[in-house]
Amino acid sequence: HDRMARGGEMNIPKRATGIRKPKTAISVVIQYAKLVKGHAFSPEEAIAWGEELGIYLEEKRGWGNAFRSAAAQGFIRPAGLFARASSNGSVRPGWILV
Repeated sequence: HDRMARGGEMNIPKRATGIRKPKTAISVVIQYAKLVKGHAFSPEEAIAWGEELGIYLEEKRGWGNAFRSAAAQGFIRPAGLFARASSNGSVRPGWILV
């Protein structure tokens, strides 16, 4: 499912039953993956959702560590391709809940 690659809008859930408010970058990644369970998502979607909830990192590149850690722990895996707004539309892999 490649919403961003097709120029679609980001799907940022505001609330969901059974999902706790994340407190760390890795918990943002894992909780967002659970919110969109069964659908691939772009890193930008998860990061935007986390920032909407008040989770900010001083260095944006730190989000990459959160995604790599969540993948290493078996929560997510690469899936789909998404055009990234922050990279002039370059296509990058997305993620999906394992």
